[in-house]
Amino acid sequence: MPIPAGFCVDAEGYRAQVRRSVSKLTRAAFSRLKTARKPAARARHETGLLDKLITPEVLEPLLAAWNELKARTGALTVVRSSALVEDRFGSSFAGQFESFLGLESEADFITAVRSCWGALWATRALRYMATHDIDPADTAMAILVQPLVSARASGGGLSQAPGASDGAG
Repeated sequence: MPIPAGFCVDAEGYRAQVRRSVSKLTRAAFSRLKTARKPAARARHETGLLDKLITPEVLEPLLAAWNELKARTGALTVVRSSALVEDRFGSSFAGQFESFLGLESEADFITAVRSCWGALWATRALRYMATHDIDPADTAMAILVQPLVSARASGGGLSQAPGASDGAG
């Protein structure tokens, strides 16, 4: 199936933003804040991912790539989170992070990027990570940016390896 062209803000973009925002917090502080609602909300706030300006080393190429994508495709854009711990053996974060569809303005785009980064620190994600012994300070969030596809219909599919149902696969 064809996949719309786009670009990725890799985990280093997230890490650069966190380094800029989180000078006073330590790994121990993050670890203490993993489970309860109020501390989890405080952790997300203290990362600065939702409200601090995006560091210029990330923002400038991010906006250049986004503007080029919009100019090339003429489409609204989509921003999706992609955590490094997502969908690994023994855990699946399906539906726990963020996606934003139909973005047109720069302000909405930047808000979507920040929200995707911040989704790593959402209460539901932190609780899930705690049950799978994952420390959010040990991982990072990447971002996928693509043009919005105006679809008339959509669907999903699952497949099974040949012979898997009879135990031979």
